[in-house]
Amino acid sequence: MKEDDGIRLVNIKYLILGLFITILCVFNGTPVNAQASYDVRGYVVNETRDSVIPEGLEIILHTFDPEGGPVETKKSSVDNDGYFEFLSISQDSNLKYFLTVEHESFIYNKEVLSDSLSDPIKISVYDKTLDPTVVTFDTHIFVIADISSANQTVSVVEFIKFTNNSDKTLIPDMENVPPITFVRFSMPDNFTELDVQTDLPGGQIISVGTGFAVTSPITPGNHQISFSYLLEYEEGKFDYEQKLIHGAEFFQAMIPDRLSGTSINMDAEQTSLDIEGTAYSAWNLYEVEPGDGPLIMVEGLPDATMLDVVVAQVSSKGFWRISIPVSVVIVLLVIVPWLVLRARKEKNV
Repeated sequence: MKEDDGIRLVNIKYLILGLFITILCVFNGTPVNAQASYDVRGYVVNETRDSVIPEGLEIILHTFDPEGGPVETKKSSVDNDGYFEFLSISQDSNLKYFLTVEHESFIYNKEVLSDSLSDPIKISVYDKTLDPTVVTFDTHIFVIADISSANQTVSVVEFIKFTNNSDKTLIPDMENVPPITFVRFSMPDNFTELDVQTDLPGGQIISVGTGFAVTSPITPGNHQISFSYLLEYEEGKFDYEQKLIHGAEFFQAMIPDRLSGTSINMDAEQTSLDIEGTAYSAWNLYEVEPGDGPLIMVEGLPDATMLDVVVAQVSSKGFWRISIPVSVVIVLLVIVPWLVLRARKEKNV
């Protein structure tokens, strides 16, 4: 065989291999070393009545890796009709895409799924307000979650649901007070280990008077906050004048029946509830005015035994850290008020 024939033979082999790979790709429907890209387009809509999109508004497309590290940032202008576009954005199912736009001191954001990059995107923004009366507090639930006789402490969890009824975002003004434009919550004098969880974006938890405040902006719609803490008791009891700074349409104090011997003494309507198989005794108040609130007296708390003292010496503080699953919050803030109101209606029939 001549040398030229050998070269042609090798070329034919590579040609056949290339054709074979191409045929496989065609039948499998997958391109070789190809990555899809899309034009990301959408609208920014000002949901505040009689308002418009301000001139010079800028929108940013952030791309993050699976660990949350920044990969790429692109900026685009928003026209007077709210329209924006980002051209030739590479699609990668391993990446996360977020659009952000700042309007009147608040950054609104929206996550875009990788398989939805080509779909039209709507981002809602709102004008701001400094009027705290746009927020109403619907439900406030106070729960004795557990008792440690060894430490002579009670574990308390509070769940609160509130609503911004306006079409504007309440922006906290930390420099010019009064009026106070952020939500506040009173606490007992001797509380410890406060843990706060909320669906509000950004903001901080700050100490205010005998409680704390959340400095997050509050967008229109429903929101929730939950917090847990420890409360010391002496001689088997404690009392707490629960001051509801913002009031509440429905307030409830609860204690699980498994904590036998311990009870709540409170001037309120008393009911019994079964929540996902756990029995509770509950005390209900309606239409609590801002600044008012009940006196909650908890009695029959256990004294520490010698065994409790020994256990307390070897137990870690982390034993009392309470996690608040989303499902529990939903049950307490949605289902419980519905159960109470239904029982009340049946009682009045």
